[in-house]
Amino acid sequence: MSSKTNVGRNVPMRRFPEFRGASEWRENTLKDVANFIKNKMPLSELTLETYVSTENLLAEYCGFSIASKLPQLGAVTRFKQQDILISNIRPYLKKIWLASFDGGASNDVVVIRTKDNASSEFLALLLMNEEFISYVMKGAKGVKMPRGDISLMRKYPLSVPSQEEQQKIVACLSSIDDLIAAETQKLDALRTHKKWLMQQLFLAEGETVPKLRFPEFRNAPAWQVKKSSSLFINRVEEGDAGLPIYSVTMNDGMIRR
Repeated sequence: MSSKTNVGRNVPMRRFPEFRGASEWRENTLKDVANFIKNKMPLSELTLETYVSTENLLAEYCGFSIASKLPQLGAVTRFKQQDILISNIRPYLKKIWLASFDGGASNDVVVIRTKDNASSEFLALLLMNEEFISYVMKGAKGVKMPRGDISLMRKYPLSVPSQEEQQKIVACLSSIDDLIAAETQKLDALRTHKKWLMQQLFLAEGETVPKLRFPEFRNAPAWQVKKSSSLFINRVEEGDAGLPIYSVTMNDGMIRR
């Protein structure tokens, strides 16, 4: 996509200052910048930690999980660290992973390896987007378990800048990924803390006071144990379609639905 100042030029809308006067990006197809790997490896070399299939590739470009089982027959495709693995079953699940180790992939996983004119990280970024997924889905065959057409995948059009500009883009987006990962860890820690607080602030079986109370309530009376029927009034009403609508009202009138 080009900006108004770059109409007719094969350059992105936003470009780092040092590349704004650089040459246009080179138009290619996927097969021009990457090889589709078919080399096989025996099952005897596989472990649960090095086997990748469509089942343990994670959706939404989220990597992979350790396999729960290994294939019993046949052979698998040998892949290397920095190869790009694409699940070819139900492509819309967006299972694409930049390999962080050597291993073997099931036959339903497409393995591609970049050539000298593109970096693995940059190509992975080009493929981890809606445009590529939509392109693959247009040629997919099957309804329940659609599969991408590899011959069409080879023809996927893409543009590639110089190695220097590729590295700049990868570094920028990787720094954002690192920030997202750090914030996600903070959010997970907050969820864990909330779960712990709920275990401390509410009664456990056999208790009359919670393990943790706010300072102003530490000398307050014990909690009262009551049946739910004394706290809630359940009503059943008729909806527009004649279906029952269940409503819960607190006896103290504080919460109504």
